[in-house]
Amino acid sequence: MKSALLLILLILPACALEIQVSGECVNRKVIISTDQPSFLVLRMNYGAPIYASTLESPVTFVPRISGDLLITAISEKEETSKIVRIRECEPVRYSGISQNILPDGSFEEHGKMISWRTAYGALKKACEILGYPCSSKLTDWGIFVDCIRGVRTGSLGKTSGWMYWVNYPNKPLLGISATEYRVYPNDEVIWYFSRIMDEKPESSPYTMKIRIGPNYEIHVNVKWETKIPPVADFEFSPDNPYVGQEVVFNASKSFAFGGKRIMEYVWQIDWIELKGKVVTYKFEKEEDYEIKLTVYDEEGLYSSVTKTLRVSRAEDYRNFTVTGEKSIDFGFVVLKIRAENTQVSIRNESCRVPYYDVRVSSVYCPMRRFLGFGWQ
Repeated sequence: MKSALLLILLILPACALEIQVSGECVNRKVIISTDQPSFLVLRMNYGAPIYASTLESPVTFVPRISGDLLITAISEKEETSKIVRIRECEPVRYSGISQNILPDGSFEEHGKMISWRTAYGALKKACEILGYPCSSKLTDWGIFVDCIRGVRTGSLGKTSGWMYWVNYPNKPLLGISATEYRVYPNDEVIWYFSRIMDEKPESSPYTMKIRIGPNYEIHVNVKWETKIPPVADFEFSPDNPYVGQEVVFNASKSFAFGGKRIMEYVWQIDWIELKGKVVTYKFEKEEDYEIKLTVYDEEGLYSSVTKTLRVSRAEDYRNFTVTGEKSIDFGFVVLKIRAENTQVSIRNESCRVPYYDVRVSSVYCPMRRFLGFGWQ
């Protein structure tokens, strides 16, 4: 009897919640259903959630970009998730031009004709595909992007604004207007919101990565953060320190957004952790050092920056005799001393060179022939 009961239990079907998905293409319908009435949460590339329900019928979703579609289903008693890879499929043939193709030809903006196959034309087409509002402004230097999806020039600081970079990081950033930069198949155009002058795409809170396909198809990936981390930045002095010399590191250039404050400054210097807005350190070896600063705001959001500092060995000039002319190179100043035979008297001279105390006990020349630093 027990054996029969066990066999019956083993052959009973499991009642686990299941997600069924039909479709996997950009700009085409993806049909999502469940075997139990469920609440759905959809996230494209782990971005903002979209909510739906299979209570009455399957859910239809049309992805506008390629990447991972995370589907989470929640029923009365269970929860399960499934990831569907959304890809670019063969374009649907229309009587006109496909909506996802960067067309040949031009369009007019601010009274100027602009080629579609430029860095700016690629952005304009990507905004059309995604349904993002995108505006520009005419300046003395040409047409510049002013606002994308509500993020406007100056939104995150006086110097903040939209920038673009083609084929980052393999190609350098060029100072050419986006309306003039021609793009070609297999190019990748990154539009990113820069908060400081030297910000790179990977640290920007807002980016649109636009890849140009072999037939000028447009593929777009978007990063749009809802919480903006602070900006880490610092200076150090002196710029070219010597071994044993005290170096001051100052993080006053770091800042947070939305009225928030930076609560903690953490430094990694010579494998040592230091804390504070301003710290000092003396290096014991001559080499290049990576200095890393991480700042944290009130919400625990953080960002980091790393800079290279070169520490050199200071030359040790002890007592020496000058016959004729001698030069001493301190790195930041060259001290020249010249001795001449003339009517003399004994006199001591001294001067201050940064980080050095230079004292001269010599034969005094009425014409004072110390040249280059301190004397003429």
